[in-house]
Amino acid sequence: MSEDIQTLQRFAFKSFGGVLSDGYVLFAKNWLKIIGPMAFFLIISIILKNLLLPDLIWNLDLLEPQVSAILNKSTINDADIQILLRFMLLFFGSFILQGIIGAFFTVIAMCSISSYLLKRYKEIEVDFIKEFKSSFNSKLFIVLLLIGIVVPLGIFLLYIPSIFIFGFYIFSIFTYKNQNETIKEARSIAKGSFWKIIGVFFIPIIIIFTINFFFQMILDFIIPIDEITYLSWYNPSSRNYGMIILYDFLYNNFFNILLGPLFICFLTVLYTSSKAKKVAISQYREQPVSMKYRYSEPVTSRLYSDKMEIEKPRVNHKFSSGFYCPFCGKFMEKKFEKCPYCNEPLDFSF
Repeated sequence: MSEDIQTLQRFAFKSFGGVLSDGYVLFAKNWLKIIGPMAFFLIISIILKNLLLPDLIWNLDLLEPQVSAILNKSTINDADIQILLRFMLLFFGSFILQGIIGAFFTVIAMCSISSYLLKRYKEIEVDFIKEFKSSFNSKLFIVLLLIGIVVPLGIFLLYIPSIFIFGFYIFSIFTYKNQNETIKEARSIAKGSFWKIIGVFFIPIIIIFTINFFFQMILDFIIPIDEITYLSWYNPSSRNYGMIILYDFLYNNFFNILLGPLFICFLTVLYTSSKAKKVAISQYREQPVSMKYRYSEPVTSRLYSDKMEIEKPRVNHKFSSGFYCPFCGKFMEKKFEKCPYCNEPLDFSF
């Protein structure tokens, strides 16, 4: 077998709570090692964004009072419509560009540490520098295109394409480095884990947002910055790039950088579990029919033989009259759409 039973037993079929638990442990054990490259690439994105976009933000600020006045009017003329269209174009342009810059460098940051975390989670000896260097190969551009550019552009279609592309292909940050795997393999491994992927994405966001909310309140109390001062930093005649970057770093990205690795740690555990599950089911399918049915225990049943009691077949049944669930190992009289014991789907074919 390509994967030994003990390895599959350790990683496959983890619950969502188990993924989070292992992710927190992985984060705590490796934070000091991974925060360097993560912070480096995220700080580059902050600097680049605030060097390229101040003019867009300044023009948006100039148009805001006009837009507010137009929206309070009872009738709108052609000039008003042009102002509204210009405001919307600048707003979405700024939003999309910020999203692309942020996502692009975040993907690079995650890819730079993904294989290191993967091996650390599997307790394989690993050289950080070697894994970091191996992250930068030609396949990285495909991952950057998919996750770093296409996903932010999906905002134009109410986020729906972004969510699906992200959920289907986020595992590509692991698979692109393996010569035996392709970007398509990421989609195959993600199958059945879509909502878990969305879950491990939003949980760090909620944690960071909550901490950042209180941190901003403290900053506003200690260092109050009025709107006039803030706008003066963007004014072309008195533009202060240093203060713009510092403000964005402290108010919007300080905890994004410190706690950003939490997502990749969750994702590493989920990817490992999803891949082990796929391998276990694949090995189960490859067994002879006589191994799959009631007188022989399936591969995935053996994964849990030390944790639960496998139901024994009754002697008065015929050889092919029963079925073992490949997920929990429980015996059934016939194959159902879902296992009545663990509720896992049984819609695969032999």
